[in-house]
Amino acid sequence: MITSSVFGIPYQDVVGDLEENAELLEELSKCNESQSDGSNDSCACSVQFIGNQWGFLMHGFMYFFMAGTIAYLVANIFRAGRDGKVYNNPTIVCSMVSILINLTFIFYFTWAFLWDKSEWIGSAVLLFLAACTSVISLVKFSFNLSTYTEKLHHESAIDLWIYRILVQNTLALVTVWTFCLFLMNFAIALVHNGNIYGPSASVGMIIVLTFVIAVWTPLDVMVWDRIFRYMITPFAVLIWVLSSIYDRLKDDECHDVTVRVYTVVLLTIVLTIFVGRILLTVYRHLWKPLAKNQ
Repeated sequence: MITSSVFGIPYQDVVGDLEENAELLEELSKCNESQSDGSNDSCACSVQFIGNQWGFLMHGFMYFFMAGTIAYLVANIFRAGRDGKVYNNPTIVCSMVSILINLTFIFYFTWAFLWDKSEWIGSAVLLFLAACTSVISLVKFSFNLSTYTEKLHHESAIDLWIYRILVQNTLALVTVWTFCLFLMNFAIALVHNGNIYGPSASVGMIIVLTFVIAVWTPLDVMVWDRIFRYMITPFAVLIWVLSSIYDRLKDDECHDVTVRVYTVVLLTIVLTIFVGRILLTVYRHLWKPLAKNQ
């Protein structure tokens, strides 16, 4: 049952693993290794682009919504529509999307094993691969959904909204959360394997995230509106992640002022975009519907 297990794993075990990973991340945010100049400055290898422990509850949200998505998609195999089985008429979740989603979680769960063994480079590579497959599956699914919006609207409006609200937003949640985890993991790899100054690595990850947001936002709002209009979880996940990072920085005696300022500025920008995105979505839904007679 979804309420007692996640993908067959007892819920208690999932929660325990999340708490263990969060504690490990907290420990990795500081270190006491000697620096190349002979000093023993623990703050020099402090990875500050890491959220507080409560931030990693996003794992639980991801599992919960993914379980709901899988339950819905499996149910569609047995549901009959006007032209046959719902899962194949029209084919929104095609074989390519299914394979990519499976690959994403194979990479994701394999990452957990490497993470436990402190293989920072290998785990970062796996998260990068998971983020890539997740992005491709999300884009392919969204284009399929956009193509068959009219058909679904006239034949099964309920399924159209479930695809929009549950499936698409769940895939987006997985994509953004996995990408944020990759940035955190990569920052750890840079510090612990590449001997990069901790605050510099953290600032670098914030700059990368800012660049991605700067590229994605205009595409999302102006170019791909018909494809991603009802996808609001990306900015919600970013707000959660940045808030947890800021919360941890407040209690971190090693926190760098630059990292904290950049985090606050980016969080403010994302909050503003998120509010504007919701208002724009409501306006377009009322005045510029994607389907006729919607």
